[in-house]
Formats: sequence, structure tokens, C-alpha cells
Amino acid sequence: MIIDPGTDINLSREAGTNKVELKVFKQEVASEADANAKLITWNLLDVTSQCKLDVFTPSGSTTSIQITQDAGKFYIEVNGGTDLQTNFIHVAFPDPMTPTLYRYAVIRVTVHKSFDGWWFGDERLTVPVNIHAPHGQLTIYASCDRTLDTFDRSVVDITGHGFVTLTPKGTASTYFTLDAENRGFITGTQVTPDDQKVEGNFKGHKEEVAVRVINFYGVEENIGGQDVRINRDFPLKKVPGYQGDPVKKHNFLFVAEGFKTEAGFETAVNKFLEITFTRQRHAPFNLLKDNFNVYTLYLPSKEEGITVTEPEPAAHISGTGDIPGYMALVQTRDSGLGMARGTWLTANFAPSLPRGTDFEPDGSVKAAVISSHCGVFKRFKVETDDPLGHSRRYPPNFTWSSSFRRMLFSLIDPTVPDTDPGFHMGKYWYPDNINTVKDHGFVCILVNDYNFRAANSGNYLTCYTDTRTKGDLNSPSKYALVHPSAHIWKVPRKYTPVLDADGAADTFVHEFGHSFKLGDEYEEEDGSFTGAQINYDNLAGIDILRIGAAPAKPAEVVEQVDVTKLKWALAHRIKKAAQIQKEVIIGAADTTISVEVEGDATDLADWQQCTTLDRAVTIYCSQIVGMIESQWEISGGKPKLIQDLTVESAVLAGATLTLTLKLKAVLGGTGGKIRARSVLYEPLRDCNGNKLFLIDPAVMDYLATKKVPLHHNKDLATPANSCKEDRGKTDFPNADFLTEMSSKTVTLPGHTFRIVGLYEGADHKACGAYRPTGACKMRNNFAVEPAADDKERGEGAFCFVCQYLIVNRINPAMHAEIEKNYPALTEVKNCPAQ
Repeated sequence: MIIDPGTDINLSREAGTNKVELKVFKQEVASEADANAKLITWNLLDVTSQCKLDVFTPSGSTTSIQITQDAGKFYIEVNGGTDLQTNFIHVAFPDPMTPTLYRYAVIRVTVHKSFDGWWFGDERLTVPVNIHAPHGQLTIYASCDRTLDTFDRSVVDITGHGFVTLTPKGTASTYFTLDAENRGFITGTQVTPDDQKVEGNFKGHKEEVAVRVINFYGVEENIGGQDVRINRDFPLKKVPGYQGDPVKKHNFLFVAEGFKTEAGFETAVNKFLEITFTRQRHAPFNLLKDNFNVYTLYLPSKEEGITVTEPEPAAHISGTGDIPGYMALVQTRDSGLGMARGTWLTANFAPSLPRGTDFEPDGSVKAAVISSHCGVFKRFKVETDDPLGHSRRYPPNFTWSSSFRRMLFSLIDPTVPDTDPGFHMGKYWYPDNINTVKDHGFVCILVNDYNFRAANSGNYLTCYTDTRTKGDLNSPSKYALVHPSAHIWKVPRKYTPVLDADGAADTFVHEFGHSFKLGDEYEEEDGSFTGAQINYDNLAGIDILRIGAAPAKPAEVVEQVDVTKLKWALAHRIKKAAQIQKEVIIGAADTTISVEVEGDATDLADWQQCTTLDRAVTIYCSQIVGMIESQWEISGGKPKLIQDLTVESAVLAGATLTLTLKLKAVLGGTGGKIRARSVLYEPLRDCNGNKLFLIDPAVMDYLATKKVPLHHNKDLATPANSCKEDRGKTDFPNADFLTEMSSKTVTLPGHTFRIVGLYEGADHKACGAYRPTGACKMRNNFAVEPAADDKERGEGAFCFVCQYLIVNRINPAMHAEIEKNYPALTEVKNCPAQ
């Protein structure tokens, strides 16, 4: 359900500003009209007549507005009294899935004495060519005289109210149109050669705002007999040193956001890549540089930085001490992607609540709505702290994520012929559908913002904000303010960004980890996770691992766990590995198979040594199609493995090794299939020839016997505080475990938090969620570079399990290298078989 205009509504008792039309829209997924458009669209259905509207004030006093109806239209209108106050409209819409419930939305409507002045909240606005829907909305602010607040002046948002008359100037109407309702919606129809202007006129005051239209989505061309949407206006660039076959390698794309110059963007990218692919704390990426191509896309921003909608305290707004910070409204920046972060001064949605026999909600329902959403000065969070597309740049018909995906699909590499597989690069980044992603594409939006925020959206898009030194940003420059003297003024916006590349890389690599199905390991909430299995390869939930029924008081009981059900418990340590290049079909009667892997003469000699049963190899039959799929293909409690294969022969031709492997037994008489990208490997063994696992046998025995994690957050001595979170803390195995290990012939790492096992606290919960080690980049993501005498240090770096999972996807040949950084607890160095 979409409330249009979707912001607070501000009326006054002046003629012409005391009435607005109210429309409520329902958003429904629409069918794809143009298969090549690659754009998920929604229909907006006007459901105003189906809604139940209730007007009230938080104090219960008489409202200063009323809902009127005329010719089938609903209006919010100032009533005949004299009150100046804040009111709320409670919109109830029948829940289509649950007839006993209403879906609720709340609109905040404030009545003022008068509007004294106005201005555009945009100094300029960029919109794409898109004839299907308006793709941008002009922001308009006004100063008003007298509300119920204790000060005489305040700043309000009148975007979409229709008070300001908007007119294209000169030839502007050739390139875009404005909506007939005068709400400020702009639809781009043709690329502008230069800035065009829109004039606004209200109460005798005129202002202009610059508008440009760009070819954001590309155009349809026939390439190789197929109609393909491509964008030649914003071509990709290859980064030197990161170039290769896009089919075989993984393709990084860095997209500029908020950079006014391309040189500044490229400087940031190059520094960023150097840190990511060379520093030990970012392992295994320091081993994987040759597996990536890197492209850049510079979308020019007319202004430096992005829109920041997070008000600061009044003390931070110089010269305006008597205007509270929460009344400061943001001047939007015209950046390439139109991204924003922070909070917005607006009403919000309420949850589903019981539906009565008539449209009047009962007292408890109204009280819930008021307490949850209607604080008079509450900041209603409709924008995210993470950078996403600003709602006034992305219409509800298309949305930010859909629009960005469509733009990605149109990207090309102009340095190769149209017939080259690498020409239409957009296909490597465009997801097959909402739930699947191409295997060979990763996207990072490099945001030029002073704040330290990041997010991974859908495991294919990493939104990342450049870390800036806060002192280098002129804080007052973010806001448009009205001085108490009623003189309208806009604070000049100044940016002096300073790149913190180290912090930027730390943040990015953590977010990049999510693209490998790695979940957050930190704890943000007290209490216990009680759901089903956690859908990340490095995390596990109590409902899968718990032994027996859930305890009556889980917060006061250390629950017993079954380590044999743990995802990473049965995965082998790997001595040598390679990725199978082509699919292999195994016939029902086959006793041998041939597989192709990449290699050279050294690899040939290594595989030829695996000719006896005690040097047998294993194939992990990957079922992975997209990067968001799990690597733990567990069936009946075990990964899908073909074990104890003997290498019969090895032949090298160019860079391809063909290995003939003898099956230990016919595969159940039914045969099978080994997909490309499955992993052929030789397991690491102890001196007795036993295969080693990610959890060492000594640790596994402890966990199986004690049935508790190596570290847990439940403290029975203080049940009232028995499950306390600690987001970034490095956890160490408990004393009982260390005492038991001291009696065994194992060698612990110098930093015991690196021991792979089971540790409590992950997936934002303090208890009932588990991770492999005491510290990991997915948990405590801070910059710790190992010292020369401390190569084992692991804080701020990926743990061994996460490195294992990343290497397994990108380049399994690197397993031998990461093994060097995690010595086995069980001695294997001097075994004759090794």
C-alpha cells in the first residue's frame, strides 16, 4: 500500500494551501511487457475508495482537519476552527491474505498559520529516459509561520502538495514532461544536450531548478541476430592488471556514486584494489587476484556526495540554535545513482492489526498506532542507514533494485567487437531472477560519503560507502534551513572528502563475504535464536543441533548440541585440489571416469603420485548453479562425495590435465553426473592415513562428549543476564577444553580463538546461533595486519572455514596455500605418506 505523496502533509489556513487530494495506491507485480527490458515492474492500483479513514490527534482533542469527498475523490481539508496543530490520518486497508486483519498506514498532517516562503530542495535533478513512468520528483520545502511548537518558524516539506506551479522553461518540454497534477513528477523522454530548467511559482516567489535527462537504461539494438538492450553512453572500462576471459574468470564491477570527477573515482578504486588483493588480513583474496577481472563504470554526479537524510542535533547547525535539529530538512544532492541514507521526517506503516465490524478502530488499535508511529517529533524511518536509491528518484512502479538491475543488464565493453562473448558484459551481473545470480559477476557501488556504512543486497550487489574523515565535512552544509527572522537561506554545501582506503577495504571484503553465502557472525541482540537452520554456510542454528526437546527456560540452560549435524564438521581438510572444467556423465557400469582440470607440469607430477589407495582422491559433486546456493550439499547427514578414487593416469595438453580415475565401486548400479565446477581433491591425512576434517578429531571428540560449544554465552550464575550480546568480541575456548587438550598429543595454534569448532553467538543473536571460530572478518571486521612475528593472528581476517568456502568457489587450487596458514592440530608434518 503506497500513500502518495508519501511524506508528511502540511496545510495552512491561507486560501490555496488548505486542501490536498488524498490517494492510496496498492502495489502489484505486473507482467513483463518487454522481455529485453529486464525490468521488474509493478502496477499501482488506486484503492482509495476501499480504505477506511480515521482522523485523530495524539492528545484526543478536536482535529483541525477533516476528510471530505467530492466526485469520488477524497480530500484532506482544514476545518473551520482556529486550531494549529498536528493531526493523524489512520488509513486501514483490508488485508487481502487475511480477511480478519487490516493493513494500516499513518499520515501526519500539520496545520500552520501561513506559508512565508518556499524553495526547491534540489539544486538540480537527473532523471533517466523512461517513457513508461515518471522517474524523478522535485523536492519542495517551505517556511511556515506558527505551529503548536514553541518556536515561531519551522521548515516543512510540501513536496507533491501541488501548491507550487511548475512549468518547463524554453525547450525543456522537448526532453521531459511534468505530471498534470502539479506534484513535481518528471518523466524523461529524450537525452538533454545540456541542463534544462523548470520554474516554480508560489506566492509571488519564483525559483528555477536544473534538470538533465540521461540514457540510464540504454537502447535496444540487434546484436548477432538478437535484440539486446545496450548502453553506449556509459561504457565500461577495464582496470589494467585485472583482465582475462570473462567466461572463465569472476568479474568485478565498481560503479561510481557521488564522485564529481572520474579521476577521483579511479584513484579510489585503484587504492582499494591494491589493499584488497595484497594484504594478508584479506586472505584468501590476496591469493585470488588472478581469478578476477575488474571493470569500472563512471556515472557522473553533478554534485559531490550523496543525499544524507539524517538530521543532526541543533548544536551542529551553526547560527540556528533556536531551530531544533529534527526540523532541519535535507537539500538533496544530484548524484549519478540518486542514492540516499539516513532517516526521513515522515509517517510510517503500522503492522497488521485486528479488523473490527466497522471501519472505526477500537481504542486498543488506535493506541497501538499512536504509540508505535505517531510521536509528534519522532523521526519515522523510511530511508535506510545503508545507501539505497532515494525514493524521489525511483518511482514505486520500478523501485531502486529493479531499476539498477536493468541498468546493469545494458552495460557493454566497447573495447571488444560486438560478436565477442565479452561485449555484452551486463549479462554477468544481471541476476537470472530475484533469487538467483550469475556465477561470474560481483558488483560494488563505491559511494562517496563521509559516513561508514555498507550492506550486501541479495548476495549479488554489494553497496559500499567510502569511509571519510568526518571532520573534513562541513556539517551545516547538509541542510536547508529557515532562519528565525523568516529570511530564507540555504547553507552552502561543501565537501572535502578524504579517502580512508584501509577502512574501506575492511568493510568491502566483509560485505563481499556475503556474496559467498557467509552470514554475519556478530551479536546485536540479547536472547536466543529459536528458528530453523540458518541459511548461511558458516552458521548453524540450535533447532538443527539441539539434542532433545527445547528446554522450558532456554535462557537459563546451556542446551546440548549434536556436533555430527554441523555443516562444517564432515568437510575434509584438503592437501591438493582442482576444479573440474567439464561435466562428466558416469554410466551405470562404468569403473573408470575421465575428468579435465587446469594444470601445468608440476600439477601433472603431483597428481601422478596419487596412484595408491592411501593417496586416493575424492570428488565433491557440486550442485551449485548460482553463488547464493549453499556449498554444504548435505543428504542423509553427509556431503555428496565420490570417495577413494585412484588416479590411473594423467595427461597434460596445454593448460588442461586429463585424469583417468578408477571408481572404488560402481555407483549403486545407477551411474550419475558430475557437474562442471565440482572439486577434485586429495584429502589431508594424519600419520595413520586417516582423513582430517575442518574440525580436528580431538576437538570433535570433545564436542561430541561434552555436547556444548567451545564457547557459550549462557551464564547460569546470573540467569537474569544469562544471554548477553557482545558484537565485536573475540571469543576464546573455555578453560575446560584447553585443560583437556593439554593432555592430548595435539598442537594448538598460538591464538586459540582460531581453533575450528563451535562457538555461540552469531546471526545477530547472542545465543542459539553458532559459528566456526572465536574471531572472523564476518564477526569483528577491524584492521589487524599480522605482525612479522605473529603470522597466526586472525582478528579482522576470515577464519579458516570462511577462507575454505571462498577458495572452494573461486579457485580450489589455493586450498594448499590456505592450509599453510592453519596448521592441523593433529600432527601431519613428518608422516611418511605425506
